[in-house]
Amino acid sequence: MAMLIRSGLALAAPIATNITNQLFSSWLFLSGDVTGLIAILSTSEVPAFQ
Repeated sequence: MAMLIRSGLALAAPIATNITNQLFSSWLFLSGDVTGLIAILSTSEVPAFQ
């Protein structure tokens, strides 16, 4: 019985880690994009935008 539980955990751990990494990296990129967009829109003295 313990072998079945351990094998189930061994199969589930990489899947959970992969999902966690994808969620973390997607939120990291999204927050960086939003920060960059706010920085671009908040500057009014950039010659390229005049």
